[in-house]
Amino acid sequence: MLKKPLLFIVTLIFAIMWTGISRKNEVKNIVMAEYDSLYSYLASSNMSGYDFIDTDTKRYYPMARSMVASSAARMYTYSSEKRYLHYALQETEWLTTNSDLDKDGILGWGLPLEITTAWGVYPENHEFQITSLFAINGLLDTYDALLDASMPQPGLLLTVSREVIDSIIEQGCITEHSDNSASIWYSCIPEDESYDATNINAMMAGVLSRLSKHEQITNNKYQKLSHKIVQHLMKHKITRENAWLWFYRTDNMYKKYIQDLVHTGYTAYGLLMFRDNQEKDTLIDAEKLLNALKLYKDKKHNFYKRFINKDIGARTWGIAFNLLLRANYSDSKSKESIASEFQILIDVKTENRSFSFTQKDERDFVRVQAAVLLSLSGYYHFVSSVPWYMYL
Repeated sequence: MLKKPLLFIVTLIFAIMWTGISRKNEVKNIVMAEYDSLYSYLASSNMSGYDFIDTDTKRYYPMARSMVASSAARMYTYSSEKRYLHYALQETEWLTTNSDLDKDGILGWGLPLEITTAWGVYPENHEFQITSLFAINGLLDTYDALLDASMPQPGLLLTVSREVIDSIIEQGCITEHSDNSASIWYSCIPEDESYDATNINAMMAGVLSRLSKHEQITNNKYQKLSHKIVQHLMKHKITRENAWLWFYRTDNMYKKYIQDLVHTGYTAYGLLMFRDNQEKDTLIDAEKLLNALKLYKDKKHNFYKRFINKDIGARTWGIAFNLLLRANYSDSKSKESIASEFQILIDVKTENRSFSFTQKDERDFVRVQAAVLLSLSGYYHFVSSVPWYMYL
């Protein structure tokens, strides 16, 4: 029988542990409830919705469904709640079934309507690299979640991912430069050869590297190309206040425009994915990429700007990617600062459970909601990984 002083100490220790664990679980439950509420909101429209490129008609946006798939697969991995795996499989089934919506025989995903830009017209469902790369991430996240669940993995998820990447390469949508670096086109039409978009190149490098390291797809060709693309990006980076930034494009025409918060987030997302799938340390500096996001913050008003040098409120899409990246690549010591980033996101939640387009624009766009889901899955992972004693 324990003596009273020892019994007191043991009881006190258990009480402290219980307090820390309870507080941690409370925060996890709050984040999970936010995720479930937003997912339920999207599911009520069967994942269709409006977008800032078409505010009149609800449509299915492959990029939105891709981010929902990734978020749900990650929620399953972090929580072991089977419903999230079901959600992810629903989205990947849609993506694989609808991987050639324009019926041109080329796998890939784009936008569900015709798009007119300053440099050309893109037909409905024309394959865009950035959309396809997000879709592949959704397929791979779901495949990996099935692996974690010790469940049979549909080979179709890997097969489609590989076919989309191989198609981009085989169509010649990669520019090889004289210094042995390379860059990917905006899309696989001749007019887009000169459109060397930074964020798309970063995402391509990340996805190539991720595919090359997958145990079922050991492909050195992908890894070599990913290194060439990163070499091209590193050549064009801008260093400011211990942060790495890029212009929208690396050609001279756009060298005066630093990317907005959304595209800076995409660039960091891709480059950190590349770094995560290397056997050795690379030149990719996570701190400098995260520092870039901080340059968009208006510290006086505790909010984010769309552009570094303009007092225009950021799109919630960008705020979501800021939270996702900060949550994925910060240690437990950053618990309070990451919690404040989560609150900034929650502050743009509307009464109908969706999230505003910007702080002052409450319009409801489906790709914004999907980006928020992805960020919530990242924050849930962060909260889960913080030791219980840091919640005391």
